[in-house]
Amino acid sequence: MRISQNQNVPFKISSANTSKIQTIFFLLTLHLGSFVTGYLMVLYNKSAYPKALTSLNIDSTCQENCQRDSYVLLTSTLPIGAIFGLFFSVPITYFFGRRKTIIFSDFLSILAFIVIRPFDFMLTTLFARFIFGLFCGINFSIIPVYANEILKKSLLSQDNSILFQVFFNFGVFFGFFGFEIMTDLYIILAFCLFRCVLFLFFMKFESPSFLARKTSSNLDNLKSVEDRLEEFEFPSLYSKNFELLDVFLSPFGINLFLAILMLIFYNFSGISFFLFYSSQISELNSTIVSGLNFFFSISSFFFIKVVKNQRNILFFTSPLNLLILLLMYCGIGRNSEFGVNFIHILMCFGLQFSFGTVTLPIIVKILPDIGVFLSGLGFWGMALFVSLCVNLKDGNLYYGEDIVFLVFLILAFLIYLILFRFLKESKLHSI
Repeated sequence: MRISQNQNVPFKISSANTSKIQTIFFLLTLHLGSFVTGYLMVLYNKSAYPKALTSLNIDSTCQENCQRDSYVLLTSTLPIGAIFGLFFSVPITYFFGRRKTIIFSDFLSILAFIVIRPFDFMLTTLFARFIFGLFCGINFSIIPVYANEILKKSLLSQDNSILFQVFFNFGVFFGFFGFEIMTDLYIILAFCLFRCVLFLFFMKFESPSFLARKTSSNLDNLKSVEDRLEEFEFPSLYSKNFELLDVFLSPFGINLFLAILMLIFYNFSGISFFLFYSSQISELNSTIVSGLNFFFSISSFFFIKVVKNQRNILFFTSPLNLLILLLMYCGIGRNSEFGVNFIHILMCFGLQFSFGTVTLPIIVKILPDIGVFLSGLGFWGMALFVSLCVNLKDGNLYYGEDIVFLVFLILAFLIYLILFRFLKESKLHSI
């Protein structure tokens, strides 16, 4: 599929197919946002960072506790910003379209870089972290929808949602190499600037639903775009007869609920604890575990193309996540370096071959665009909750006989049963 310029319609969709190289280049550029999102998740996950928060004027008697609390606050600010980003993405994409929303998110990251002064001023660091969270929330919601719409007729149309997880995990792996904070920030700035320039001047793609709204004054152009809209099973923000409240009603309401549960289950695996605080866990090698996590996501990418039935993958492999939660709660292997690393590697394996890989591809097939945006509350809401459920006094952090993991295990089992009962193949689009 190709987007070409036209005097009346700025970026009109034609029936001709783009080359595979053009499609791949578009995907790679778009998913730089997925890479940066993963990078930002682990930005402050460094063993020395709690003690590096020395900018607060506090009594020496409580300095250690205040440093730990500040570290937790700094970590939790990212998911808070991401939640706001999910909501901000709705009006921005409605008035300006998907492409300009991506560009806006890149400008936000540039603004955050300008604002931040690592550990010099705590308030500016928190504010910058919040802005980076806005970037993460916007990209988490927009990228799957945007790619799915643009590449609807491409041979890679089924791959774009899976690629989010691959690039996200690559960003996590890259972020664990141990660069200094300013080096990390310069790398993030470079990727965002590069993507911003490409979308500003070269990749002027836009979704057909947005084009339909923008060309409503020209009936001939509107008809040509509406013909393309017939290829999409779901209404969108731009559909005349579809309103925000409709996503909470039948037939989409139950799917939105299930999508939120899937993203909550994703965090119940323990992966958010790992992404935020793995450096504080004794004898855990975050770089090796994140590298294997990235490898598992690549392997699952090809695995899902072979098996194809994403629902079966979800339910046949997810019990492994429940088993890992049980092992973590029981503290299996907590007293040895091998045991700690092995249980986290097993956690990553179970996640990537179940919820980690198939969640977003399923969500974009059972919900309209606004539903995909709102479903992100399940991921970022749980990430916020997880970031606060931590006791940094314990070198093993959360590992072994912690009531939090027992609660996670019970809730994850209940969610699994609900999804098994109600998540069916969509009548409109097969999972």
